[in-house]
Amino acid sequence: MNSLFCVILSLAIIYVLICSFVYIAQEKLVYFPGTEVTATPKEVGLTFDELYIETSDGEKIHTWDIPAKASSKYILFLHGNAGNIGNRLNTISLLNRLGHSIAILDYRGYGKSTGRPTEQGTYQDALAVFKYLNSTRGVAAENIVIYGRSLGGGVATWLASQVNPGGLILESTFSSLLDMGKHRYPFLPAKLLTRIHYDSLTHIKMVKCPVLVAHSVDDETVPYELGKLLADGTPNLNQFVTLSGGHNETFFEAGEDYYEVLTTFIGLAK
Repeated sequence: MNSLFCVILSLAIIYVLICSFVYIAQEKLVYFPGTEVTATPKEVGLTFDELYIETSDGEKIHTWDIPAKASSKYILFLHGNAGNIGNRLNTISLLNRLGHSIAILDYRGYGKSTGRPTEQGTYQDALAVFKYLNSTRGVAAENIVIYGRSLGGGVATWLASQVNPGGLILESTFSSLLDMGKHRYPFLPAKLLTRIHYDSLTHIKMVKCPVLVAHSVDDETVPYELGKLLADGTPNLNQFVTLSGGHNETFFEAGEDYYEVLTTFIGLAK
């Protein structure tokens, strides 16, 4: 009896320690910043301006502004939770090849940006770059399309709920980080432990522009069901695109049909 009690007590202590770790070290489980930018758009033949845009709370956000001569639309690209903008050259090169101007930023604590990543901080970083495009570059809000991939979808949805862009593209992203927690850690009380929310399912209700959601049925990181849940909860859904391929390969394996969908959506967004 005493042995059984000791086993149960030990398991209970281990469980509490795991819960405590998930709660206290949550930023370490969400953000995986790469701090060394080893390549620039020059490596893929793109002309760009390198900027450090100041946020409302004084951080300097490293940003690449990559104009396209024939495009009146600007894509504000918000990347996922790992690496930095130097790891997204293939994406921005392809989007630029499709004829679109692009601004891509590193959240605070990523790449050459100052600070450390937080949920509210990533929101302010994206807002600062949107304001730069709108005010400093003179790009009309309706000509800016916000494009969020993976964790960037959470940032993008919040941003689109605060400003009035021409369109919102959400790719390989989730309904909320709470839902991700329930999926990843079904044995933990995710609702009690979640401090970082990225509650896109709530924020999307306030988005007024057209929205395109795309997700792969093969996504091993963000379940397809969470992408579909977000799409189903989007009042201004323009299209839900089902793709294939792993989480990090989806965009590149999607092919010309998907790129045509993106180009059409970006061209019509207003």
